[in-house]
Amino acid sequence: MHRSVSGVLLVLFGSLFAASSAFAAEEPTHNDLAEINATLKEIARTLKQQVETQKADLLLKRLTFATTQLANTRERLSAIDREIALAEKDRGELEMVLAARQRDLPAGDPRIGEIKSQWQEVKDRLIALHQQRITSENDIEAQRRDVREWQALLDKAITGGA
Repeated sequence: MHRSVSGVLLVLFGSLFAASSAFAAEEPTHNDLAEINATLKEIARTLKQQVETQKADLLLKRLTFATTQLANTRERLSAIDREIALAEKDRGELEMVLAARQRDLPAGDPRIGEIKSQWQEVKDRLIALHQQRITSENDIEAQRRDVREWQALLDKAITGGA
């Protein structure tokens, strides 16, 4: 029985020795580890570069959106200015017609009241247009600030914060 236990121990130690030498043969060498390390560093650098590119792309999209909003608001301001010019022209014409009617017609004539009503409508419309103009001008200033801020962030992202 002693002999069979010795035989089993010999086989067991022999297999452990063979397994440890096989494991030692499979261990990566210093060169393999250096190559893996270099590959991992390259992957990390590529991922970092990709993140920076995506960040710059997002900032560019935000800048483009802010610039588009600014252009739209400027166009709205131009449209308001055209409306104001037309309303001013209408008001001037109505004032001339009103002055002529007041000169030619009796004081209580209903046509004078009708012209005054139209004149008041145009005047009210002008007041509303001027308020819209002020709002649009304020919007333009705020959007200009936004565009400058997005541009600065994009420039910083592109130049690496330098």
